[in-house]
Amino acid sequence: MIDESFDEFIKPEQGFEKVYAVPRIPLCTSSAYIHLINLFGNLGGFDLVMDLMSKAEMAETMENGGLDITCIGVLSQCLTLPHIVFHKDFIA
Repeated sequence: MIDESFDEFIKPEQGFEKVYAVPRIPLCTSSAYIHLINLFGNLGGFDLVMDLMSKAEMAETMENGGLDITCIGVLSQCLTLPHIVFHKDFIA
């Protein structure tokens, strides 16, 4: 179980509008990792990945304008690998 009790006390970094990731003791406390996930989110990275995955069609090759299985896998990892540090509001 992830302790989300202090999520509401975490404020966005200066220049950021939203908090996407917070430290999770003892799972992940890397300030650099948390910063990069928040940067990616505030630059629209999560929205872009979701948009790509929801609108693109599967294709055997990228040449057809669709996404092949490798590309879908990489995009999925962008959304799922940092799940342990996601802020509860971002998850919702």
